[in-house]
Amino acid sequence: MTNKEKYIELIKDKPVSIFMQAFWLDIVCDYSWDVFLYEQEGEILAACPYNVHKKYGFTCIIPAKLSPVCGIYINYDGITKLSKKYSLQHKVLEAFASFIDKQHLAFFAYNLSPENFFSMGMQWHGFHAKVRYTYKLNVSNLDNCFDNFDPTMRKNLRRAMRKLSVVESVGNLRYIYDNLLLPTYQKQKKPIPYSFEFFENLVNQSKAQGQGTLLVATEQGRGEENPLACLFIVWDKTTCYNLISGMKDSDTQNYPVALLTYKAMQYANKLGVYDFDFEGSMMKNIEHFFRSFSPVQTPYIVLEKTYSKLYSLLKKIKR
Repeated sequence: MTNKEKYIELIKDKPVSIFMQAFWLDIVCDYSWDVFLYEQEGEILAACPYNVHKKYGFTCIIPAKLSPVCGIYINYDGITKLSKKYSLQHKVLEAFASFIDKQHLAFFAYNLSPENFFSMGMQWHGFHAKVRYTYKLNVSNLDNCFDNFDPTMRKNLRRAMRKLSVVESVGNLRYIYDNLLLPTYQKQKKPIPYSFEFFENLVNQSKAQGQGTLLVATEQGRGEENPLACLFIVWDKTTCYNLISGMKDSDTQNYPVALLTYKAMQYANKLGVYDFDFEGSMMKNIEHFFRSFSPVQTPYIVLEKTYSKLYSLLKKIKR
């Protein structure tokens, strides 16, 4: 069996993040992903899936599209002492670091999930660790959540609920991409980082897996017709992720997106998935919007190492 086949069998019944699942990796990596396995005496104790990216003659391992974190699966079964848990973490990361160092890469970047808040094993091998933040909210009690929202957010939500409706999209993805997602990136003066075909496949495959849905906000009584804003959420057994949002360029207020976010919390609550992850962002204006829902600021680690001076130089020039 290949490492990928072993990995798929390994995580089949495990509560791993959606960003570590094979169907997701196939889509976002265009099948160009692999996995490092840490084994002892024929038993797989840990697995680190990764995205291989090749462009302009450079081979890199970097986060895949629309996959804000990945993560490392470690089997802690039978381990009760912290000393042994930390020892296993160090051994896994040191082995992963040694493996990466032999891959003839130009650059390596790996976003660990918040649950994997450890990095020393790779830092000992020259990898740099930096901390970034997402926001998380426990949505098991929606009344408490609403009461804790910023007063202005509560006011905006009440206004939006009087005027707007939220429905699950059953089609019209081209209109959503062209009229809601593209304008959102144009406002930020950034190119959209994924094609329509990629977006369409991701939405449809996530729905088929029962792990995603696309919510749209419209004027009351108009169904899915002429949506004002959209929000694509995905989930696994423990967490619902606020992944993609967009709204019409003509809308100057974010009321539709605020309502969609609140409705997504309600959706997650009905699923019994109580950990709602806003997925960033480090951008100041977006961070301010997420903060108004009073979530918990949650750190995660980004590991990086540059192997090619030319790649590093070209990267700085591009910036």
